[in-house]
Amino acid sequence: MIVVTGFGPFLDVSENPSGALARAVDGARVRGHTVRGVELPVSYERAPRQVIELVRSFAPVLVLGLGVATRRSGAQVERQARNRGSQEHADMDGQRRTRLGRGPEVVRCPIADPLAAALEIGTSNDAGDYVCNAWLYGVSRGLAGTDVAFVHISTAMEPAWLLRGLGRWLEDR
Repeated sequence: MIVVTGFGPFLDVSENPSGALARAVDGARVRGHTVRGVELPVSYERAPRQVIELVRSFAPVLVLGLGVATRRSGAQVERQARNRGSQEHADMDGQRRTRLGRGPEVVRCPIADPLAAALEIGTSNDAGDYVCNAWLYGVSRGLAGTDVAFVHISTAMEPAWLLRGLGRWLEDR
């Protein structure tokens, strides 16, 4: 199984393309693996927790988060997440975060470069300071030993693009 998550609406994004993409690939098959696509709330606490709870009942080959970054020109795989949140923007629960909790300052994504190559996109060393960063930080720590990655998209992306890239990643791993 491959778990792909995206986010619902937040701030001034009424239709989040990451949630739409996750919903669109739900049920697809990639190299013998079923894709489970889930839309999550834009919440520092609930989003990572829901993913960890969902995944504990499976043994996925990959847990992939998707999020929208409207200020970027293209899609990028995040190489790391930081133990920080945003004091500027509250999540959908009204929460703001300076830190995400006890833990290391940085959590790295060891599969970022091969996944970016398979998806034919770039990489980034800055997952931001909002819920996308919190997702990567929390899910990576909560699912140690599982391949976890996060991709920021800038606009709507075709499901076929994601499924082809996941197929290449599975073939190369």
